[in-house]
Amino acid sequence: MNDLFAKKLRIVDILNSSYFKEAGMNPNYLIFNEIKVFRVNVIGTLVGLRIEENEAELDDSTGMILLKSFEQKNIFETFNIGDLVLVIGKPREFGSKYIVPEIIKKTSIEWLKIRKIELGNYDVVEEKSVEIKEDNLIKRIEELDDGSGAPVDVLIEENSANEEKLKVLLKEGEIFQPSPGKVKIL
Repeated sequence: MNDLFAKKLRIVDILNSSYFKEAGMNPNYLIFNEIKVFRVNVIGTLVGLRIEENEAELDDSTGMILLKSFEQKNIFETFNIGDLVLVIGKPREFGSKYIVPEIIKKTSIEWLKIRKIELGNYDVVEEKSVEIKEDNLIKRIEELDDGSGAPVDVLIEENSANEEKLKVLLKEGEIFQPSPGKVKIL
């Protein structure tokens, strides 16, 4: 049966897909490109954690989605904000779409890059990455990070070109925004 396989999707694909609730014991599903999707396979960064509520927020640079666990208590307790994770779970909708994770594990930036290539939405930014690393912007973010993130306004004040470079780093998944006006390194 097709519901055993987890479809590799971007978060935006999940959010933009139609959700269908089935009667009885039949599983609910998304329709993506005319295919019924019962399970999703997503890679993203944890940008929010509410361990007591068994909830987390996942961002893959195309969108953000809530992860909610009902049966697996403390599923998120070994994770931290900023962790890059692979999630396999069931898409659900109650007011808005979310994922009930069945498997969640830490992964690496290399797997995120592979996923982007697999899904055909990989923008070639390697030349920009070299320039960014030469400018030591990542190092500067680390220096300014007080635990809650480095202030974006300070980085832009120091060098107006940093604004565009920060956008590229966010898109690449090298950094994330834990809160408005702050950035952190993954």
